[in-house]
Amino acid sequence: MDVQHLRYFVEVANRGSVNAAARYLGISQPTLSRQLQRLESYLGVQLFVRENNGVNLTPAGQKMLPAAARALREIDAMLTSVSDAGPTATVRVGLPHSTMHFLLDALLQRAADVGIQLSVVEGANTALIEAVESGRIDVAVLACPPRNPRMHRVALWRENLFLTAARKWRRLPSTMSLQLAASHPLILSNRRDTIRGAIEKAFAAAGLTPKVYLELEGVPTIKHVMHERDLCSLLPWLSIRDELKHETFTASSIRGLWIERHAVVPIGALASSVVAEIFRLLCALPHEKLRNEPLAGVECLPGVTGSSPSIQTQRKAASPVSSTPPENRNTSRDRARSRA
Repeated sequence: MDVQHLRYFVEVANRGSVNAAARYLGISQPTLSRQLQRLESYLGVQLFVRENNGVNLTPAGQKMLPAAARALREIDAMLTSVSDAGPTATVRVGLPHSTMHFLLDALLQRAADVGIQLSVVEGANTALIEAVESGRIDVAVLACPPRNPRMHRVALWRENLFLTAARKWRRLPSTMSLQLAASHPLILSNRRDTIRGAIEKAFAAAGLTPKVYLELEGVPTIKHVMHERDLCSLLPWLSIRDELKHETFTASSIRGLWIERHAVVPIGALASSVVAEIFRLLCALPHEKLRNEPLAGVECLPGVTGSSPSIQTQRKAASPVSSTPPENRNTSRDRARSRA
């Protein structure tokens, strides 16, 4: 048994629901259930009675709850006093360019509220994967992260991919099939990038091959080249929202083509309370922001962990928000020009 087991127990007891506690803690429901079972096995008693509408404490659990809560308060007080005596705790966070504006301000504010200082690294997806796996950063938001038994990951949201071009070169319809997207000249990231691999798998599954004219690393570089040359790319809406707002880019949502974003942290790093807190915040913030401000082509995921596919193709994309950016509603003249 460790301190984390006590935190899990107290959170479930206070909320009366494993699902609700899992969402708050930023872990999956099966993971939390396994941790509770390990605690019960270690203690040799049953702590909860599982019912259809949640969980209730057993007599043993009722006896344990005040003691566990008191122990956690004392541990947190000790950690706070030690932290106050030394330098401010710093957690290294890796964010891709496309999610900086979406998450950074809220994450900095929440971290400051709990007395944690952040060192934020902006980078391409491939570089961030290597950095978190090597321990150069503590936690990261990644697209299509590879399987790694040393990493704990939680699915955050999924994003529709858009065929994107500079408006001075092309006019694109609001939506497009994967088959039509395959006919356009593309800039994609290099083959080491998991997003590139996932895109190519999606094309191959449809019996298609993308026309890759150029390989570049990093969304800012890709966007710069698209301004200079008549080439397209496949990018999520968060990457191009500013360009669409200012009408320098045009974009077509690719029907049924999505990538997933995950929060990823080395399992061993979760032993640090400050890293665990920032990981929890990263898991909770996207749900809060999208609930208050829905975004085109962005859908929350239910915090699933594991190695499920990180890119999905569907005949129809069931979405509570429109997959067409309001800034990209082309006129009939634009659509006629794009068909020409």
